[in-house]
Amino acid sequence: MGNTPMGDTWSWNGEDWTQLDDTGPSARSAHAMVFHSARGRAVLFGGNALTGFLNDTWEWDGQAWTQLADTGPSPRYQHAMAFDLVHKQVVLFGGQPGTLVPSVALGDTWSWDGSTWTQIATFGANPCFSAAMVSTDVQIAMFGGMDDSNAVFRETWTFDGTHWTHRQDIGPLARLSHAMSFDAARRTIVLFGGTTDFTNMLQDTWEHTETDPPPPPNSSGGLAIYTAIRRALAGGTPGVASIKQQF
Repeated sequence: MGNTPMGDTWSWNGEDWTQLDDTGPSARSAHAMVFHSARGRAVLFGGNALTGFLNDTWEWDGQAWTQLADTGPSPRYQHAMAFDLVHKQVVLFGGQPGTLVPSVALGDTWSWDGSTWTQIATFGANPCFSAAMVSTDVQIAMFGGMDDSNAVFRETWTFDGTHWTHRQDIGPLARLSHAMSFDAARRTIVLFGGTTDFTNMLQDTWEHTETDPPPPPNSSGGLAIYTAIRRALAGGTPGVASIKQQF
């Protein structure tokens, strides 16, 4: 936690990075940001400013940052956030509150409609921080994370806008601080990397494929499968085979 947090804004056009701004949200780390496709804006919440923990909400419209709220979820960092493609809202889960020692994991779920935060669940998925969360075209999916006993998860949970459902505890190794994204063309979640214990860094890439066709609005999707597709970099990754596997 000794690194200096940053407060600059950059864009990537597919070939080059361009710095757009150095004003707006205060410098921070371990915050969360997603693209609200219905509003055409990036939404940022919370984070660790080293001098304090944050619960402010900002939007980036492509030209400038605007602060929209400083109420809603409690101050936190290392939370998970995704834009729910079905219900057209930002969903936030878990994280750590405004304390570093001892470690505490949150388990609350909130939605942001563009103007107001609403708590929509207080139980379901295990309280955790540093999980990865992404929306498919049928539901939100979350994998991994760590709780306040330092247990690291390998569970897959889905959220239908109201309820969390435990789906799997097989597939990738237990991990935290990994990244996930949804490949809409193939209806497939892609997961990369992370760490098992803050020292063992992972280099593996996995896919989680939705098997049901896109349902009508407000209905939930079916169970998906994980497939290990490749190692992204040379070298070993404990417990992950370099050949294709299905679970």
